[in-house]
Amino acid sequence: MLADGVAFVRFFHTRPVLAVILVQLPVFAVLAMLRTVDGDEGDYMLASRQVIEGRLPYVDFLYTQTPLLPYVYGLWMKLFGLNWYAGRLLSAIFATALGTLIYVYGTRAFKSQGLALVGLFLFGTSAFVLAWDTTVMTHALAGLLLFSAFTVLAVGPRIPRISRFILSGFLLALAVDTRLLILAAVPAFIIGLYGLDAGTESRLRRLSQWLLGFVVGLIPTLFFTAINFDAFVFGNLGYHAARNSAGGLAGDWAQKGAMLAELLNLRSAGGETITFQVPLLLALNAYYVVLIARRRAQLNIPFLRQCSWRLPWFYRRQPTHSTLLCCFHL
Repeated sequence: MLADGVAFVRFFHTRPVLAVILVQLPVFAVLAMLRTVDGDEGDYMLASRQVIEGRLPYVDFLYTQTPLLPYVYGLWMKLFGLNWYAGRLLSAIFATALGTLIYVYGTRAFKSQGLALVGLFLFGTSAFVLAWDTTVMTHALAGLLLFSAFTVLAVGPRIPRISRFILSGFLLALAVDTRLLILAAVPAFIIGLYGLDAGTESRLRRLSQWLLGFVVGLIPTLFFTAINFDAFVFGNLGYHAARNSAGGLAGDWAQKGAMLAELLNLRSAGGETITFQVPLLLALNAYYVVLIARRRAQLNIPFLRQCSWRLPWFYRRQPTHSTLLCCFHL
């Protein structure tokens, strides 16, 4: 047993990324196979099947998200079988890819394998990740695309600058093609682009390159919007407004308080185990503010800019995994 542990440590030091994948994938795959069925998964599975059979979302059947997911999962299940296990396995692969990307980001951004492993640990122990990224729903795919768009900009100097900005915009658009809510992350990316250290390249040029990639990546959503505008708007906005009509923006404060309690992990959301990531993030950042107030630390503008990069991570349905990485810039 001890010899096996030593052998794994040596293997991790020689091939860390491969080791991270091999540790995560069995865990996510087993959870994906054993997790109870969520009520919305059937809709996504059926949409994927409809797409395989040649039907179009919004035109031939009701679909309540932007159009990318049925095509991604539909192609996968056409190759590996149209069943629940095949779809869940793809979600497990996406979750593994996201965890691996978090590890790679940590090693590049912080020059520390230890901090990268802490980020991976916080990701892998989040009840939100374990509960939702293992289902046939939008969370795993949208989260992977969103974080990929961020990582390309944050730690991608090896990529040619033009390709770097275009690729980031393209990946973020694909995340929007998966879930319309990701549009809320666009302002954070634009703020980050203006604060990004990109040498002598003008801010306007890098923004125009990023917008070019974003528009190209948004073509699937624009296409379906054009062929049936009313059905697209109803599927992405009207359906959800009718489904959650109580309260609105300025009412039902008890419901809004409950959501805040879920965000802070003061109560369970949908039956998941209460986790510690978000309260720990808030506590560490509050401690940082106290140090600044007592003049024991300087206001770190690059740190604040990096926090603005992390704003997209808050725009998913669940407060998830990667959010705590921003405190590492302390």
